[in-house]
Amino acid sequence: MMSEVLFIVRPLVLTIVLEGAAGCLLGLKSRREQTILALINGITNPLLVLTGSLLMNVYGVRTGMILVYAVLEPLVILAEGILLGRTLDHPQPMMLSMKLNLVSILGGILCSKLL
Repeated sequence: MMSEVLFIVRPLVLTIVLEGAAGCLLGLKSRREQTILALINGITNPLLVLTGSLLMNVYGVRTGMILVYAVLEPLVILAEGILLGRTLDHPQPMMLSMKLNLVSILGGILCSKLL
């Protein structure tokens, strides 16, 4: 049971920390902006992790990872861009989403290689 919880919580915490820090650097500094960012990630990240795990179990790790990065991540960027656009007063929410997710993706890859 604990391993299943960590399977979801670990990438979520990493994503919230990385995207929160990147968001600060990109001007999202208020408590409201950081909370919105964390809540959006709280929706999209567990869905990404669970769907990615399912794809890897069905298609194998290599093909599953390709599908995660080629299909799921762009859908997450799109969904988060839409949600950011509806909740924040940002001139380019889709570009913001792409930048934040790039930081999160690269940070996740780096952490998986180091740990």
